[in-house]
Amino acid sequence: MKCRMCGGRVKSFNSMNYPLTGGAVVTPNFGEVPVVTMEVGMCLECGFVSLIRPDSNKICYDESYTSSNMSLNLGAPIDKTQDFISFIGQLNLSPKSKVLEIGCYDGGLMTLLQKYFNFQVWGCDPCPAVDIAIEKGLQVLKGDFKSKDWRRGEFDIIVMRNVLEHISQPIEFLHDIYKVVSLKGLIVVDVPDGYDRLTKAVIGSIVPQHPNYFSTSTLNQVLQAGGFSIIKTERYIGSIRVAAVKSDLIPLEIQTTMYNSDSFSQLVHGEDRRLEKHKKIHSFNLDDVYFFGANTCTLEILSMGDIAQSNAVLNIIDDDPLKWGRVLVNSDIEVCSREDFVERIKPFQTVIICSYFSHQKIMRWLYSLGKPFRVMHLYPEPVLDYVK
Repeated sequence: MKCRMCGGRVKSFNSMNYPLTGGAVVTPNFGEVPVVTMEVGMCLECGFVSLIRPDSNKICYDESYTSSNMSLNLGAPIDKTQDFISFIGQLNLSPKSKVLEIGCYDGGLMTLLQKYFNFQVWGCDPCPAVDIAIEKGLQVLKGDFKSKDWRRGEFDIIVMRNVLEHISQPIEFLHDIYKVVSLKGLIVVDVPDGYDRLTKAVIGSIVPQHPNYFSTSTLNQVLQAGGFSIIKTERYIGSIRVAAVKSDLIPLEIQTTMYNSDSFSQLVHGEDRRLEKHKKIHSFNLDDVYFFGANTCTLEILSMGDIAQSNAVLNIIDDDPLKWGRVLVNSDIEVCSREDFVERIKPFQTVIICSYFSHQKIMRWLYSLGKPFRVMHLYPEPVLDYVK
């Protein structure tokens, strides 16, 4: 198998099954979502980690797609978005700059970019949440980004959060973006730190809708090959954020580096630890379970053991209102709010916190309820504790 980035030889280190869907939840009448076998590999020349033979044409992104991190207009936590705004502020960009957000979701970030920087903002996204942005009067195109929909050199800034990891051919995608960026214009990119998550055995990191698993090094390589030079990089828990300026010429190929065998060993070790976590979670033989997080972590745990088959899961708790009343993919497990959970929880039931980013905050909230139930957190290792 050849690397999609540089054409080098790819060595496989992981294979697993997962539902072919763009989100963790669907409407109750959505029907069965096909399960696919994914194979993950690392290029022995450029070090790029990716899915082998991804098929983005089969992935379902319609009514099943929601995002807890991005639904600002519906009350999602704003912490990560405020950090992103702070990052933009450090770039000293001109007011009235023309900005396009690719993957704008419900337009929450677009509104903040107008508010804090007086930018002229446009957006595009194929998911149903853009209807919220349109209702708010924002300039949004409902659909995937295509350069033909915009004028050449039209935008001073292109913003992409949690987009590039979804693109099976990211260099070609960046070449298309290059056409609509003005001379010396910028792109600001935020992606999961895929390499970091895999080496740290973060459950739910490998999904069919993410063909790419960037590190700071491979993200830099891909952006350079796409025609952009990084001027600022920021790493935060599980993610990478960069700003890159448009270069004068688009490079024709990616620059390869010497293969680092230690990197491949770290990936294999992370995979071994991930499997050990699953064994430990399922060794508790839990019943009467709530999961906190209608996300890929919950989906993976339920797909690799007998918790779901035993009808042990009562509900999935999530903070995104778009998910409430929906069900976890390929199940009849309903998603509910925190308020609904507080009314339903009974003594000695168990809550499994499926969150890598905010499990400590969720744990503090659960302990503040003062009810006698059990809590399992998964990081750094699965631990089952009792709330008294």
